[in-house]
Amino acid sequence: MKWLGREGKKVFGFQCSVGSDINLIYEKYFFVFIILINISCENGNKNLAISNKEVCKSSDILKLDETFQDDFIFKIDSVRKIQNPNRNEEKEIFIDFDKKMLSDFLKDINPKEFSEKNIFKKEYHFNIAPKEYTDSEICRDKITIEFIPEICAFIIKIHNTFLVPDNGCTESDVIYYFHLKNNKINNFIIQEAG
Repeated sequence: MKWLGREGKKVFGFQCSVGSDINLIYEKYFFVFIILINISCENGNKNLAISNKEVCKSSDILKLDETFQDDFIFKIDSVRKIQNPNRNEEKEIFIDFDKKMLSDFLKDINPKEFSEKNIFKKEYHFNIAPKEYTDSEICRDKITIEFIPEICAFIIKIHNTFLVPDNGCTESDVIYYFHLKNNKINNFIIQEAG
């Protein structure tokens, strides 16, 4: 896994394999911890508690306009240029949002389900695989969004699968962590697993 902080600063780097649901639960809380550290550093160690005046809801992300989407894509591109300036998209197993994919996913979110459960998942077939592999219909892709109300944070995960001969469906995840404040993205982090 690779961690990059805002503007591509390296926050923490390590290799890890995520293989079980319990690891995903620990992973979620570990990321919350990292986000809190990032907030603390940015705020000069001011109080981390969210003020009573600042109310956030899962539905906040559904109200955002095209400017938010442009900013989100810009942040991905900025981090990627620092993280891997020689990135070869044809061989890459990690899938990033493009503007259409992000826009379509935001439209697909069921507002009632997301506001009740603070999580929404949708299956897709991206038909995206590295050049030497295929993206079979049996290998289903998924995008998940989760809202963490305690810290007004969002996690979006793109789960891509493709068929590798003799191995079956191989998967990779790109996970985006961020806060929304005044309709602006803050504390943007990208993590990859696969």
